[in-house]
Amino acid sequence: TGNCETVKGQVNVFRQNGVDTIYGIIDWDKKNSSSDNIFVLGENKGYSIESFILDPLLVFILSMINYGKLDLEEFGLSKTFRFPEIEKLSSEELQNITENMLKKLALHSAETGNTIRKYLGGTEITLPNSFCFYPGHDLEKRYQSILPFLNSIGQKEGQLKREIINKAMHHFPRLIPEEFQATFAKIKQKT
Repeated sequence: TGNCETVKGQVNVFRQNGVDTIYGIIDWDKKNSSSDNIFVLGENKGYSIESFILDPLLVFILSMINYGKLDLEEFGLSKTFRFPEIEKLSSEELQNITENMLKKLALHSAETGNTIRKYLGGTEITLPNSFCFYPGHDLEKRYQSILPFLNSIGQKEGQLKREIINKAMHHFPRLIPEEFQATFAKIKQKT
Protein backbone atom coordinates (compact mmCIF):
# COMPACT_ATOMS: atom_id res chain seq x y z
CA THR A 1 0.00 0.00 0.00
CA GLY A 2 2.79 2.43 0.85
CA ASN A 3 4.43 2.28 -2.57
CA CYS A 4 1.12 2.57 -4.43
CA GLU A 5 0.11 5.55 -2.30
CA THR A 6 3.51 7.15 -2.91
CA VAL A 7 3.13 6.76 -6.68
CA LYS A 8 -0.39 8.22 -6.58
CA GLY A 9 0.80 11.13 -4.45
CA GLN A 10 3.81 11.92 -6.64
CA VAL A 11 1.75 11.82 -9.84
CA ASN A 12 -0.80 14.11 -8.21
CA VAL A 13 1.90 16.60 -7.13
CA PHE A 14 3.40 16.73 -10.62
CA ARG A 15 -0.03 17.14 -12.21
CA GLN A 16 -0.99 19.92 -9.81
CA ASN A 17 2.20 21.70 -10.82
CA GLY A 18 1.45 21.58 -14.54
CA VAL A 19 3.31 18.43 -15.56
CA ASP A 20 0.55 16.70 -17.46
CA THR A 21 2.72 14.08 -19.16
CA ILE A 22 3.47 12.02 -16.08
CA TYR A 23 1.69 8.77 -15.31
CA GLY A 24 2.03 6.15 -12.61
CA ILE A 25 1.97 2.36 -12.69
CA ILE A 26 0.94 0.53 -9.53
CA ASP A 27 0.17 -3.00 -8.38
CA TRP A 28 -3.40 -4.23 -8.26
CA ASP A 29 -3.05 -5.56 -4.68
CA LYS A 30 -6.60 -6.93 -5.09
CA LYS A 31 -8.04 -3.44 -4.52
CA ASN A 32 -6.54 -0.76 -6.76
CA SER A 33 -8.11 0.37 -10.01
CA SER A 34 -6.80 2.41 -12.90
CA SER A 35 -7.67 6.08 -13.29
CA ASP A 36 -6.83 8.79 -15.83
CA ASN A 37 -3.23 9.12 -14.67
CA ILE A 38 -2.60 5.92 -12.71
CA PHE A 39 -2.50 2.53 -14.38
CA VAL A 40 -2.73 -0.80 -12.61
CA LEU A 41 -0.44 -3.47 -14.03
CA GLY A 42 -2.49 -6.59 -14.68
CA GLU A 43 -5.64 -5.30 -13.01
CA ASN A 44 -7.73 -8.27 -11.80
CA LYS A 45 -5.11 -10.66 -13.26
CA GLY A 46 -2.21 -10.52 -10.81
CA TYR A 47 -1.67 -9.28 -7.28
CA SER A 48 1.48 -7.33 -8.08
CA ILE A 49 4.33 -6.93 -10.55
CA GLU A 50 5.90 -10.04 -9.00
CA SER A 51 2.90 -12.06 -10.25
CA PHE A 52 4.12 -11.33 -13.78
CA ILE A 53 7.92 -11.13 -13.48
CA LEU A 54 8.06 -14.21 -11.24
CA ASP A 55 5.95 -16.10 -13.75
CA PRO A 56 6.58 -19.87 -13.44
CA LEU A 57 7.85 -20.11 -17.03
CA LEU A 58 10.27 -17.22 -16.56
CA VAL A 59 11.60 -18.66 -13.30
CA PHE A 60 12.04 -22.01 -15.06
CA ILE A 61 13.98 -20.30 -17.87
CA LEU A 62 16.20 -18.39 -15.45
CA SER A 63 16.86 -21.62 -13.56
CA MET A 64 17.92 -23.29 -16.80
CA ILE A 65 20.09 -20.37 -17.97
CA ASN A 66 21.90 -19.77 -14.69
CA TYR A 67 21.93 -23.07 -12.93
CA GLY A 68 20.69 -26.04 -14.95
CA LYS A 69 19.84 -27.62 -11.61
CA LEU A 70 16.23 -28.58 -12.27
CA ASP A 71 15.27 -32.19 -12.88
CA LEU A 72 14.03 -31.77 -16.45
CA GLU A 73 12.10 -35.03 -16.42
CA GLU A 74 10.10 -33.66 -13.48
CA PHE A 75 8.91 -30.96 -15.92
CA GLY A 76 8.10 -33.44 -18.68
CA LEU A 77 11.27 -32.76 -20.66
CA SER A 78 14.09 -35.03 -21.75
CA LYS A 79 17.45 -34.92 -19.99
CA THR A 80 19.00 -33.56 -23.19
CA PHE A 81 16.68 -30.50 -23.30
CA ARG A 82 18.52 -27.16 -23.56
CA PHE A 83 16.97 -23.83 -22.66
CA PRO A 84 17.14 -22.30 -26.19
CA GLU A 85 14.65 -24.98 -27.25
CA ILE A 86 11.92 -23.52 -25.02
CA GLU A 87 10.50 -21.42 -27.84
CA LYS A 88 9.95 -24.62 -29.83
CA LEU A 89 7.77 -26.19 -27.13
CA SER A 90 4.02 -26.48 -27.64
CA SER A 91 1.50 -24.68 -25.45
CA GLU A 92 0.76 -28.01 -23.78
CA GLU A 93 4.42 -28.53 -22.92
CA LEU A 94 4.71 -24.98 -21.57
CA GLN A 95 1.53 -25.55 -19.55
CA ASN A 96 3.09 -28.72 -18.14
CA ILE A 97 6.26 -26.84 -17.11
CA THR A 98 4.08 -24.20 -15.46
CA GLU A 99 1.98 -26.73 -13.57
CA ASN A 100 5.05 -28.56 -12.29
CA MET A 101 6.62 -25.31 -11.08
CA LEU A 102 3.35 -24.41 -9.35
CA LYS A 103 3.30 -27.82 -7.64
CA LYS A 104 6.79 -27.12 -6.32
CA LEU A 105 5.48 -23.79 -4.99
CA ALA A 106 2.37 -25.51 -3.58
CA LEU A 107 0.31 -22.90 -5.45
CA HIS A 108 -1.35 -25.21 -7.92
CA SER A 109 -4.86 -25.31 -6.46
CA ALA A 110 -7.59 -24.11 -8.82
CA GLU A 111 -10.17 -23.98 -6.02
CA THR A 112 -10.33 -20.18 -6.29
CA GLY A 113 -10.55 -20.25 -10.08
CA ASN A 114 -8.10 -19.73 -12.90
CA THR A 115 -6.71 -16.88 -14.95
CA ILE A 116 -5.57 -17.17 -18.56
CA ARG A 117 -2.17 -15.55 -18.99
CA LYS A 118 -1.28 -14.44 -22.50
CA TYR A 119 2.31 -13.94 -23.61
CA LEU A 120 3.70 -11.64 -26.30
CA GLY A 121 4.36 -14.58 -28.64
CA GLY A 122 0.70 -15.66 -28.53
CA THR A 123 1.04 -18.53 -26.05
CA GLU A 124 -1.72 -18.84 -23.46
CA ILE A 125 -1.25 -20.59 -20.14
CA THR A 126 -3.84 -21.29 -17.46
CA LEU A 127 -2.70 -20.20 -14.01
CA PRO A 128 -4.59 -20.81 -10.78
CA ASN A 129 -5.67 -17.71 -8.90
CA SER A 130 -3.86 -19.16 -5.88
CA PHE A 131 -0.69 -18.15 -7.76
CA CYS A 132 -1.92 -14.99 -9.52
CA PHE A 133 -3.32 -13.43 -6.36
CA TYR A 134 -0.48 -14.45 -4.04
CA PRO A 135 1.22 -11.41 -2.41
CA GLY A 136 4.28 -10.46 -4.45
CA HIS A 137 7.01 -10.09 -1.85
CA ASP A 138 6.00 -13.41 -0.32
CA LEU A 139 6.12 -15.02 -3.76
CA GLU A 140 9.78 -14.14 -4.21
CA LYS A 141 10.61 -15.65 -0.80
CA ARG A 142 8.61 -18.76 -1.63
CA TYR A 143 10.57 -19.35 -4.83
CA GLN A 144 13.84 -18.89 -2.98
CA SER A 145 12.80 -21.41 -0.34
CA ILE A 146 11.89 -24.15 -2.85
CA LEU A 147 14.73 -23.38 -5.26
CA PRO A 148 17.58 -22.53 -2.88
CA PHE A 149 20.06 -21.99 -5.71
CA LEU A 150 18.12 -18.77 -6.48
CA ASN A 151 19.50 -17.39 -3.22
CA SER A 152 22.92 -17.10 -4.87
CA ILE A 153 21.50 -14.16 -6.84
CA GLY A 154 21.33 -12.29 -3.57
CA GLN A 155 18.92 -11.66 -0.75
CA LYS A 156 18.16 -8.02 -1.50
CA GLU A 157 14.61 -7.47 -2.61
CA GLY A 158 14.38 -7.03 -6.36
CA GLN A 159 17.54 -8.93 -7.31
CA LEU A 160 15.66 -12.02 -8.48
CA LYS A 161 13.25 -9.87 -10.51
CA ARG A 162 16.13 -8.00 -12.18
CA GLU A 163 17.82 -11.28 -13.03
CA ILE A 164 14.62 -12.59 -14.67
CA ILE A 165 14.21 -9.37 -16.67
CA ASN A 166 17.86 -9.28 -17.75
CA LYS A 167 18.14 -12.95 -18.64
CA ALA A 168 14.84 -14.78 -19.15
CA MET A 169 12.82 -11.90 -20.62
CA HIS A 170 15.78 -10.62 -22.61
CA HIS A 171 16.44 -14.00 -24.24
CA PHE A 172 12.79 -14.98 -24.67
CA PRO A 173 10.66 -11.86 -25.21
CA ARG A 174 7.87 -13.99 -26.70
CA LEU A 175 7.33 -15.38 -23.18
CA ILE A 176 6.85 -11.99 -21.52
CA PRO A 177 3.33 -11.66 -20.08
CA GLU A 178 1.19 -9.35 -22.24
CA GLU A 179 0.18 -7.25 -19.24
CA PHE A 180 3.39 -5.24 -19.55
CA GLN A 181 2.73 -4.29 -23.16
CA ALA A 182 -0.97 -3.63 -22.45
CA THR A 183 -0.14 -1.22 -19.62
CA PHE A 184 2.38 0.73 -21.68
CA ALA A 185 -0.06 0.84 -24.61
CA LYS A 186 -2.67 2.48 -22.35
CA ILE A 187 -0.16 5.12 -21.33
CA LYS A 188 0.86 5.69 -24.94
CA GLN A 189 -2.80 6.32 -25.87
CA LYS A 190 -2.83 9.16 -23.33
CA THR A 191 0.20 10.93 -24.76
